[in-house]
Amino acid sequence: MIFGETLQQTKWILLTKLYNARARAWGGAPVGNQANFFSFLYTIPEAFYDGDTWDHKYYDISYEVSYVGELIIDVVSYSDCILLKFDSTSHSSTYLQGVGEAYLAKDIGIIKFTFNKTDGNHFTATLKEHRDYIQRRISGYFILDSGSPAEGYSVGLSNHITIGYDSALVDSNGSYSAVLR
Repeated sequence: MIFGETLQQTKWILLTKLYNARARAWGGAPVGNQANFFSFLYTIPEAFYDGDTWDHKYYDISYEVSYVGELIIDVVSYSDCILLKFDSTSHSSTYLQGVGEAYLAKDIGIIKFTFNKTDGNHFTATLKEHRDYIQRRISGYFILDSGSPAEGYSVGLSNHITIGYDSALVDSNGSYSAVLR
């Protein structure tokens, strides 16, 4: 069974929500090492069928996906959901060894994520609210105390600076403009 009516419609499952919507585990400050757990979701195929399994050989992670349909989490009902289970007990990093589950809802993305580490620690993240994305732009001038433009400096809203991705370089006039994604 495909999750959408066609293989193209199925691609929303992860790519739209993880890449096109630019959900960034390491964006923002402060952020703890728990953000590393979401990296398990970055190595899965664009499209798959209910019941598919696969392995990521380099990181020693195995995956299984299944269609859930409607799912209720904390009295909120989500339709058209999938469950992605993963096992990283053989991962080379002991910090990332364990088993986990990620529930994803169509047009929303990750709604619940759990990771049970082999050392006994447990991590859970649950979506509390979601809304439509509104793109914002920041712009202005960055002038040094000496009065000269801060040409080449980076201005951004994240501790994970990638030019053009929530940040901008200051030009020779001291101006900058960045679209927040």
